[in-house]
Amino acid sequence: MLDREEADRSRPLGRAFDLGCGRGQFTPDLARRGWEAVGIDYVPTAIEAAKSRDTEGVTYLAGDVTDLRSADLGTFDFFLDIGCFPSPRPARPQHGFVRAPLCNSCNIHHSPTGDSLSRAQSA
Repeated sequence: MLDREEADRSRPLGRAFDLGCGRGQFTPDLARRGWEAVGIDYVPTAIEAAKSRDTEGVTYLAGDVTDLRSADLGTFDFFLDIGCFPSPRPARPQHGFVRAPLCNSCNIHHSPTGDSLSRAQSA
């Protein structure tokens, strides 16, 4: 999934925001691939577990993804949502992932070329 997303992008890749990152299952992979990765989750114990992995190039925050105005996080070039926001299941998802609208619910800014991927939810 990330290979496809990164194929037409120039380096450096930019900033990626992992919404509802939990214990940081996918956030470190974003950093290893060259993204400046930021993960956020509402559950502080999940964020503490993610931080304990001590992955270089990753920042984790405990917070509400629907209210980030005061967090002053800047802009992002890529949003990764693996189950944080429900998304409709497409008729034929490729590898279980679909392109989703940019994260308007998050109240944060995306770059003009920003994009997002969302994990298709089971019906």
